[in-house]
Amino acid sequence: EPQCPALALAQLPAAEARSQLQALVFGMAGCIENLERRLEAVETLASSCSPEKNAARSQQLFLPDPSPRKSKASGSALPGKRKVPGESLINPGFKSKKAPSGVNFEDS
Repeated sequence: EPQCPALALAQLPAAEARSQLQALVFGMAGCIENLERRLEAVETLASSCSPEKNAARSQQLFLPDPSPRKSKASGSALPGKRKVPGESLINPGFKSKKAPSGVNFEDS
């Protein structure tokens, strides 16, 4: 597969840098499209070989690592709280004593 060349865009005139960057972006998009097609072909081939084993294997790829270190860290994480109306976003737990008001442009 082609390697991405190192670019020195700051040393080039703007028009030339723009065209090189455009070529690089389109080249990367082409590589991504090629990789997606290859992945789809491999997935199709793998699913036709052994659906049960491959389904279990593909699920393992997306499941989180069951290491004890990670489970301890996730256990100490705070559960998501719902925002109470009138509660400050910057200082949670503090409720505003007066209703929020917008800018009144008619006073000036």
